[in-house]
Amino acid sequence: MKTRNAMDKKIEILLAKYFSKTLNEVDKKAVDTWVLESDENQKIFDHYQQLWVKAEAFTYYSDSQVEEALLRTKKQMPQFSAKRRHLIWIRQVAAVIMLAIGLASVFQYFIQTDTVKRGVVLKEVVASRGSKTKLILPDGSSAQLYPGSKLIFPLAFSGENREVQLTGEGYFEVQHDAAMPFIVKTDQLNVKVLGTEFNVRAYEDEDFVETVLVNGKVALEKRENGKMVSLQTLKPNQRSVYLLSSGKLTVSDELDLHKYVDWRKGLLVFDADPMQEVVRKMENWYNIDLAVDDRLQRYKFTGVFEDEPIDEVLALMQFSSPFEFKIVKGHVDQEF
Repeated sequence: MKTRNAMDKKIEILLAKYFSKTLNEVDKKAVDTWVLESDENQKIFDHYQQLWVKAEAFTYYSDSQVEEALLRTKKQMPQFSAKRRHLIWIRQVAAVIMLAIGLASVFQYFIQTDTVKRGVVLKEVVASRGSKTKLILPDGSSAQLYPGSKLIFPLAFSGENREVQLTGEGYFEVQHDAAMPFIVKTDQLNVKVLGTEFNVRAYEDEDFVETVLVNGKVALEKRENGKMVSLQTLKPNQRSVYLLSSGKLTVSDELDLHKYVDWRKGLLVFDADPMQEVVRKMENWYNIDLAVDDRLQRYKFTGVFEDEPIDEVLALMQFSSPFEFKIVKGHVDQEF
């Protein structure tokens, strides 16, 4: 027999899915029956519904995110707590529910907008510098965005393909659907999959698109004369780099993929990275600007950092390179 706390927790998760219209028919009937069981249940249902209407409801979330958000949301409601209401947000994760007050303070972490293109509602999510964002897409696939990256996708997939548009870097875990391939579109190169795990890097200011395959199989495609042309099919533990300026594609076998994908686990990884790459990673990771002496450009760095503040990371880097640094109002200067 389930305890009351266990039942309450299940109802909370079901209510979130009920209002986001992602509940199956069986569970929807269970919620309807629960509401009719007592006046107290009806009162709780009405309060959650009012909160949802006033909130920004996101269509991408996991069960664990639903549970965490709802537990925090209860504390904002008079019947659950007498605490003063304030903005709810889940750090470094796309929130499920946010009160519609003070939203501007959240936009520095992630920004979400809707647009309409050819009758299809598109959602744009930006993971601002200093904040990673995880999304659950309409088909149940997941996407994690590296700080400073952007993903555009429809509220519901339809047609022959499941298409998303990536700017920056993202890690995808795609639900298998042979009848509707999943396509990550970048400026000049598409990554087409059926069901797999992979990382795509496609920054606007870089001259390449990088794809790293963890599991499954992906096909790389580009548009030529108005048609999509297949370039290469990748196998697990392979990395491809497509040069935008020349159209050259190289594929390599990688024994260790940690350097490319462990950012999603909260690890900042350098593996003989040149200073230019180190600067890009650190600026996005810590939401800072780095001014680097040109003489440091010839150095390469190796290291793995987890939750270390920027000053500690720079101090550890000093052991391998003769430089000094200073932090001025969030701006870091590196010099000899």
